[in-house]
Amino acid sequence: MDPEFRDSFWSVGKVALFLILFISILMNIATSIDTSSQKRDYYEISQKLEETKQKYDELYDLYQELGVNNSILDQQYQKVYQDYLNAEQNYQNSLADYQAAQSELNMIDDNTGFSGHFYTVIDYETNFGGITKTKSIHTSYSTYFHYRLDLGHPSHSSPNPQVTADIIETYCTVSSGIQSLAQSLKSQCLNPNDDEEVINALLSFTQHKGDFSRSIKYILDGADDFAKYPWETIAEGNGDCEDKAILFSSLVVSLGYSAAIFIVPEHVLVGVNIASEPTHNTQQSTNWYIEIGGIKYWTCETTVSGWLIGDLPSEYQGETVFYTIIT
Repeated sequence: MDPEFRDSFWSVGKVALFLILFISILMNIATSIDTSSQKRDYYEISQKLEETKQKYDELYDLYQELGVNNSILDQQYQKVYQDYLNAEQNYQNSLADYQAAQSELNMIDDNTGFSGHFYTVIDYETNFGGITKTKSIHTSYSTYFHYRLDLGHPSHSSPNPQVTADIIETYCTVSSGIQSLAQSLKSQCLNPNDDEEVINALLSFTQHKGDFSRSIKYILDGADDFAKYPWETIAEGNGDCEDKAILFSSLVVSLGYSAAIFIVPEHVLVGVNIASEPTHNTQQSTNWYIEIGGIKYWTCETTVSGWLIGDLPSEYQGETVFYTIIT
């Protein structure tokens, strides 16, 4: 073989061998790169799967907890709904009873002409306690039941004394009957033009004078306390402090005097304006009043006898007073 051809062939062969080896190395490197990328992708997907599973477990636990809470809420709802149904039934029963009673009263009034009355006899003092008078009062059934059943009786129980005063004031009513009664009481005074004597006579008419006396008794209503309109107190012959205050102030206002409801802790009084300072109060030497808008409203204790205008029981002296003017 020609030496030059042999050397040339060998050189070409070495180049070809080198290329083959180089290509083989490149292919191994490429394969290694692909495998590493796939492994990295696998780990990333595995991690995301684990995170997703953890979130699923958390959501499932929350779902289970919500399911329990929903069951409890549903039980509470069912109980409240049943209480509502019971209350609605009680209301319907009470409404039916009221309508039946009202129907019977209407039948008596409309069909038979029967007119029943509550008969009340009250002793009261005029001439500053020097003379005792007697007043007989007939309250018709229709008048009494109008106030007792037809009109609302908003509760005056409130933690805010001003709200209590405002609500009690709404019970003060000046009807023609109340005005006529007040005029009749005034006419029996020794001096009907003496404001102080007139106010004291109205006070005496309202006050309790003992268990065996003919007077409007002072009693407490208890847990179901609610206020009464004047004719309710007269017909029933009793009332607590706000009932007597409502009756007295209604009589006073019907005669043209300006009056106010006074609220002190656990008690209700009335304030009345008269032209001059009281002079006949017997309980103490001090006249008590609240000045409102430049007008003096002298205190009036309506519960029991012995208190005159300007008097104030010692337990209420110095207490904060909330008030509302009677309109």
